[in-house]
Amino acid sequence: NGASTLLSPMPGSVVTVDAGLDDTVQRGTPLLTIDSLGGRHVICAPFAATISEVLCESGSVVGQSEKLVKLMPIA
Repeated sequence: NGASTLLSPMPGSVVTVDAGLDDTVQRGTPLLTIDSLGGRHVICAPFAATISEVLCESGSVVGQSEKLVKLMPIA
């Protein structure tokens, strides 16, 4: 289906989810922020895409390599 799934680079808590279902984002657009070991890490879109699924919410605890967001690349 061409979708790509972004995985959490580290365990932590989701502080904000800045992109929603069917949003169109450009490369570098902040998608969510994870708080890990006292540091906040912004997860950004790696390419231009449409958000096809959001798999976490603000307040969620996520593990390393947990699925966060599914992206459908824009041709």
